[in-house]
Amino acid sequence: MGNFAKRFRKLILPFAVAAKDRNVPFTKDMEIAGIYYLAERDRKKGEGRVLKKPEEKLAFIAEICYPLWLIPWRGRTLIFDGLEFTNPSIHYDVLPDVKAFDNDLHASSKSREAYEAALSQNGSYFQNFAGKEKKRIEGLIINPEFLQELVECLQTAENIGKDTSTKAILSPMLDASEVSASIDRLSDLRDMIEDEIKNLNKSMKSLSKGARKQVKALHAEMRETAKEFNNKIKKAKPKVMKTIVKIKEKRDEKVTRISKKHDQKLRTLHQNRVRIERTLERLSTDIERYYADIKKSRDNKTRWASFR
Repeated sequence: MGNFAKRFRKLILPFAVAAKDRNVPFTKDMEIAGIYYLAERDRKKGEGRVLKKPEEKLAFIAEICYPLWLIPWRGRTLIFDGLEFTNPSIHYDVLPDVKAFDNDLHASSKSREAYEAALSQNGSYFQNFAGKEKKRIEGLIINPEFLQELVECLQTAENIGKDTSTKAILSPMLDASEVSASIDRLSDLRDMIEDEIKNLNKSMKSLSKGARKQVKALHAEMRETAKEFNNKIKKAKPKVMKTIVKIKEKRDEKVTRISKKHDQKLRTLHQNRVRIERTLERLSTDIERYYADIKKSRDNKTRWASFR
């Protein structure tokens, strides 16, 4: 910004700009008439009945040019109030200390338990901002409506020439060095915020990398644990198989013994059943024979009684 004051151009904007859909030319006389109308409209006419105020008189009407600075900055144009009536403060949120967060996680990364504890402890670290700050930028105009209108008028801007002798051009109270200082403060603020964003992105990548490292270590530990237990199972398997064989032999012996015992009982029951069935058949035959004998005796008795 050392040659800032030597590199700027002086432009002048018209007092009024014709509408885009206007077909009739907007002449200088029309502009002067419009200025006189506005002045006459705002002139006090001696209002009041009891305490009547004196009527204002127009002594003169002058065309005065208001100074503005238009400065190109990082692909855009900044506009500064040359009379320094505008001194806005840019408010921004302050991020928590990213480096402290990274250092805490880095110090805890050697142990998974410590790393998990650090993550749990700092789970809400970035949930809220650390505070709010503001930086004052002297002369910077940030009113969006004014900026939009000014950008539209810039197409009609002209270099200051000899025809400006009838115009009063106010000298800016905000000089080039002050504008340069304001731009430096604005650049420092933007650089600081961009650095914070870069540090935050770097912290996110570091956090993801650390998490992947811990997951990888956990998987390796799981594989080692599985391998260790597989070896123990492999070593214990012969003994266990012997025990299983013995248990199966005892079980088979017991099952065989119980089966033989029950088979003996079943055979005994079957034999008893056969004997009972034979006895029932014999008794049934006897009963039928008895019934036949009784019937035969009755028939003989009836026949003998008829002979008598």
